Amino acid sequence: MRECAVKIGGEYDILVLSPEMIAPLMKRAKESDAKEFVIPGEELFPPGYMKYLVRVVSANMELEGIDIALDKIYALAVNQLRGLHIYGQKCFDQVYLDRSRGGVKFHFTVK
Repeated sequence: MRECAVKIGGEYDILVLSPEMIAPLMKRAKESDAKEFVIPGEELFPPGYMKYLVRVVSANMELEGIDIALDKIYALAVNQLRGLHIYGQKCFDQVYLDRSRGGVKFHFTVK
């Protein structure tokens, strides 16, 4: 298996993305013929991991309430996804979050 150098640019108190989350995302982006694709939030963040992140973010950022912690986690994820680089090149042109239709969806645009 070939390894690649993936880095998340920027400074973060808490990294919410793991290599296990990034690998399938990179594969999907590479295999996609479309320049835009959407990934449901639950596909990117498994339920058990999201519960863990809510506890970590709530404790470390002194946030009260699950909804506030979830908003913070999703904002961190979007910023970290925007900062993903492989061998110094940005992975995505755009990353944004859509919570408008009863679910969380991450939208990606690639070159």
